This record gives sequence, C-alpha cells and structure tokens, in this order.
Amino acid sequence: MSFSRLIYHVIFHTLDKRPLITESVEARLYPILSHLVLEYGGVQLAVGGVESHIHLVCAMPVTATPSQFVRYLKSASSGRINRTLSMKEPFRWHAGYGILTVNPHDLTRLLQYVAKQKEHHDRRTTTPHWEAPLANQSP
Repeated sequence: MSFSRLIYHVIFHTLDKRPLITESVEARLYPILSHLVLEYGGVQLAVGGVESHIHLVCAMPVTATPSQFVRYLKSASSGRINRTLSMKEPFRWHAGYGILTVNPHDLTRLLQYVAKQKEHHDRRTTTPHWEAPLANQSP
C-alpha cells in the first residue's frame, strides 16, 4: 500500500488575472473545489483567495501527479461555475499554477494565512514566500 504525508499549497489565478472571483462566484467556487478535491481522493484543509487567484491547502492521492490533480481541479471547477452561474464572460483559469510542499511546522500559520487572504491583500501584508508562485505565472 502506498502512503504519503505531503501537504501542498496550490495557487492559481484567473485568466489574465481578471477579477472574476466575485462574492457570488466565491460562494459557489470554494465548495466546488472542496468537493472536487475529495472526489479525486485528496483531502482539503483550506481554500481562500481574492478576486484574481486562490490558495488551496490540500493533500492529493499518491497515484496523482500534481499536474494531473491541478488540471482536474481547474477544468472541473471552471466548467461547474460556467454551468451554474450566469456571468458576463466565461469563468476561466490561467494555464499555469504554483505549488509548494508545506513544512508541517508552518501548517497552522499557512492555514490562517489562506483563511485571511482578503485581509492580507487589502493591508498589503502578504507573505512573499506564499505568494511567490504567482509571480512566476505571466498572464
């Protein structure tokens, strides 16, 4: 039997970093992502974000590669949002993503950080290490 104790911090943004994650989209998107993580065999610990990107803290099944897992989450979540919400433009994710493994000693701080994403961005108190994967994604 295969086993993993890896926790991942996954970050991805909307197409061209457009502010597509409105309150109504967020209210649908976060539960959809949580469900999709479970459906794929993973464990979701936190999801949060702002209008243009999300942070997801989760474990994925050992049989999945990060690219397979993230591709599934992005494709299925955008499809479900587009089928269930009327929007001015289709909801789409950017092609790339960032992913970090989480040091178990940082997990509590990271979960709090993800839960307070809007506050950190409003106050400009983001943590560069946890936002850095976004810097490597050009729109």
